[in-house]
Amino acid sequence: MALKLLDVLTNEEYALPVNKEVRIGRSLGNDIIIPSLKYKLSHAGDDNTYQSLGHISRFHATVTALEGDEALVKDTSKNGIYISDSEEKVSREGTKIKPGRMIVFGDTSRRIFHYYLFKLVKE
Repeated sequence: MALKLLDVLTNEEYALPVNKEVRIGRSLGNDIIIPSLKYKLSHAGDDNTYQSLGHISRFHATVTALEGDEALVKDTSKNGIYISDSEEKVSREGTKIKPGRMIVFGDTSRRIFHYYLFKLVKE
């Protein structure tokens, strides 16, 4: 059974080849590139001031589809990766997840729970 990642913000789907590490992050060298998102600062009289959220690393994570119905997610970032339904932190050695689980990129210590989301789904 083939697995893929669903980008929750854009609805784009990314195939996960079995036993191939897929790299995710801001850098152009990744397999899945997360754009540098910015939010607008609200200052009186200044409509054009933006600030980068900056919580996505250049090389933030890897995801490898395993034989069967699981994927291995590894944290290669400074700000962390979490599994949303449990707030379980993904380890650098890797955390196995099943389809239906959400992968949250960001730093929960700063209460940035949903900076960027991917959902593991079956094809």
